[in-house]
Amino acid sequence: MTRTMVLVAVAMVAAGSGRAQVPVASEPPRVDALAAVPDLSALVARPTSEMAAVVERYAADVQALQRRYDAPGSPAQRTRMRAHHEAWRTKLRALDFDRLSAEGKADWVLLDAHLAQQLVLLDRQAAQRAEMAPWLPFADSLLVLQDRRRELREVDGAQASRTLTRVMRQVDSLRTLLEGPPREGQARPTRTVANRAAETIDLLRGTLRSWHRFHDGFDPTYSWWLRVPYAKLDTSLVRYARVLRERVVGMPAPIAQQLSLAGQGPGSANDGPIVGDPIGAEGLAADLRWQMIPYTPQELITIAEREYAFLLAEMKKASRQLGFGDDWKRAMDSVKTTWVAPGRQQPALIRDLAREAEAWFAARDLVTVPPLAIEDWRMEMLGPDRQRVSPFFLGGELILVSYPTDAMTDEEKAMSLRGNNPHFSRAVVHHELNPGHHLQGFALERSNRHRRLFST
Repeated sequence: MTRTMVLVAVAMVAAGSGRAQVPVASEPPRVDALAAVPDLSALVARPTSEMAAVVERYAADVQALQRRYDAPGSPAQRTRMRAHHEAWRTKLRALDFDRLSAEGKADWVLLDAHLAQQLVLLDRQAAQRAEMAPWLPFADSLLVLQDRRRELREVDGAQASRTLTRVMRQVDSLRTLLEGPPREGQARPTRTVANRAAETIDLLRGTLRSWHRFHDGFDPTYSWWLRVPYAKLDTSLVRYARVLRERVVGMPAPIAQQLSLAGQGPGSANDGPIVGDPIGAEGLAADLRWQMIPYTPQELITIAEREYAFLLAEMKKASRQLGFGDDWKRAMDSVKTTWVAPGRQQPALIRDLAREAEAWFAARDLVTVPPLAIEDWRMEMLGPDRQRVSPFFLGGELILVSYPTDAMTDEEKAMSLRGNNPHFSRAVVHHELNPGHHLQGFALERSNRHRRLFST
């Protein structure tokens, strides 16, 4: 949440009722079809980037390569993607930068930074593979199978069967090592490396499954040699991933088992411990350069501490106005009890808050919200399952509202009601719709669409 959003929320909390300061109509906005069409002469005259075709070609080429080299982290993928980014950077730097327009120079800088970051990420991934190598010594030998399939090579059933059997023995040996209690001097992975290794096993299983499905049933010789070894290896990989998650990462056994069976890879939602994967000072510095943030990590921390002190003072000011003195936590807890009744009232509240934001900015001529951007957004409600991982709204052209359903437990209902009270909802609605993410996406679809590659 930005400083402005927090200040708006604090101000409205202090105001008590938190109702709109600008008159809000519950009726839909009137649509003037002619006004909704932009000034076409301005569009015709808008400066364009001569680099747009270059960026679009790069994006198309890299997507094609990602589909072709689809074994995550395989030897062939690593080699080809590095060569691709290096070659593009070489050709890009051969262009005459000074002859480009301002728009073209912006795209040149963005593409060069993007290519540099892709090479940084490849180096980072190589370092992470090296950390996992003692616990995944078999990874490349499995990934090569998919690489060879994409090269349209015929599979040698007997040789592949020996490979899978050898890997299964390696997997079972490593699992046995970690199942027992740690012994003095015995190497064990850190929680971070173990968690990453388990997620990598998930990806390996998916790649191996793709390889197996391509051949099994279509090649009788393959099936005769490999159907049983494949099934046994898949079971061994599941058991190994479970042990990594349970014995080293510290996940509860049922969750470790569930995740390992599902094999969903990185980012899987679960109720286990959150395990970070730090990139270190060098990695953080590289990411800051990529985002063109001209501050060191320490400078950012100093700024954050200063902003926190300012916002804390504002919270206490609002707390005093609400009659709680400096006990802003009690004031905040009181605000959480101001929810509207379940049912139709929450969608109506979201509608009114959205119209409030549009009217507030229009009255002050701060940000131009095109008529179509006011007309086109829609609303849906989030179900109980999604609310477990998205307890607040999600937004864009479609705003997704979190609010209790009859299928939720009393505890889940209370959490949703408290977290989505009118005062908290105000900042979230403005953030997700206009002038927030919806306006951001609306503009992105209508100007310099090639720059979507850069997530600017």
